[in-house]
Amino acid sequence: MQPVNNPFRLVTDNPAVIKILSLKSELMLVLRDRIVNSKQNQTTIAELCQIQQPRVSALVNGHIDQFSLDELIRIATYLGIDVSIAITNQGQER
Repeated sequence: MQPVNNPFRLVTDNPAVIKILSLKSELMLVLRDRIVNSKQNQTTIAELCQIQQPRVSALVNGHIDQFSLDELIRIATYLGIDVSIAITNQGQER
């Protein structure tokens, strides 16, 4: 058995889905760290991010399937985290 360099390859072989899951995972880890290290309770974080407290709990507990990438970017913005997406052209001309 070959080692898997990306755990999302165990779920799907669709490169677009793998990319989105990888981005969501990375962003959720950053958000979780910011929330946990803020020392604020989840209700306060929820109010700041304009979401419900159970959504903060789901985020902190890593429920990746419950969040879209755009929602995570919106939450990051409310928490003062600048998110940018790098676009690379892989040798294909338009």
